[in-house]
Amino acid sequence: MRPPVPVASAHAETQPPMALPRQRESRGSRSQRALFLTILALVALIIVSIPIGYTVLNHAGTSSPTPGVQTTQSAAQATASHAAATVNAQASATAGPLATATAGQPAYQDALTDANNPATAAATWDQDGQCAFASDGYHITQPASFPYFKGCREQSNTYGNLALSVNVNIFNGHSAGIFFRLNTNLLGNYDGYLFEIDNQGSYKISREQGTSVIPLKDWAASTALHTGYHVNNLLQLIARGNTFLFYANGKYLGQVQNDYLGQPGTIGFLTTAVSGGSDAEVVYSDLKMYNA
Repeated sequence: MRPPVPVASAHAETQPPMALPRQRESRGSRSQRALFLTILALVALIIVSIPIGYTVLNHAGTSSPTPGVQTTQSAAQATASHAAATVNAQASATAGPLATATAGQPAYQDALTDANNPATAAATWDQDGQCAFASDGYHITQPASFPYFKGCREQSNTYGNLALSVNVNIFNGHSAGIFFRLNTNLLGNYDGYLFEIDNQGSYKISREQGTSVIPLKDWAASTALHTGYHVNNLLQLIARGNTFLFYANGKYLGQVQNDYLGQPGTIGFLTTAVSGGSDAEVVYSDLKMYNA
């Protein structure tokens, strides 16, 4: 139904309907909006295309169908190579002091196989039922009973700064070790530093003071150490001032610093057993001492 024609104006019938101009304006607006949206879409497409083109250009030189994966693998390989180079550099740096300290002839050496050898006799090594020389080295034994450890030492030679190497072979028992900067109190108790290994491939650095053993570096495993019984380990150490470096079979284990004992002392060897275990026996041979 048509709406009624207004009667207030005589020219109302000759004027075009008021809705028509609004209808033309609406179509024009839709056309403008469509054009605007088209332009906006083209602009967005161009913007999106820029990083894609940048990525393609940056990886155009790679033959991999997945450039991102190739880049990740290359980065991982570079990181691994850098880590290996760092480890090798550290190993060379830490092996350097040992090579320098042990270059040339030892200041003192002893095969530790003959109690009547002049150098052995001059050193005045302990000799008793638990400290004895044999054709294969200096044997130290300890029954698996209290106090579970036995130390045997030189008494005539003293050393401050030193580099030392000795072969160690655990026949039975728990551990073996080297004392250095060693002195004894009035009761004969040891007071010095101890570099200790066991037959499981671990080592420990301690300071022994009377009946107290104070760890400076507690037990730690190392692939440089040979495991098992009747197996030789070449133990090496450098003591300079308050800094001590430790090696096994030519490989660096670590270092500690300690100011407790700065004065010279003797050296000695250790054997330990454990309660309920087997009696302990360790053989030491081919001792070499260098000035450090």
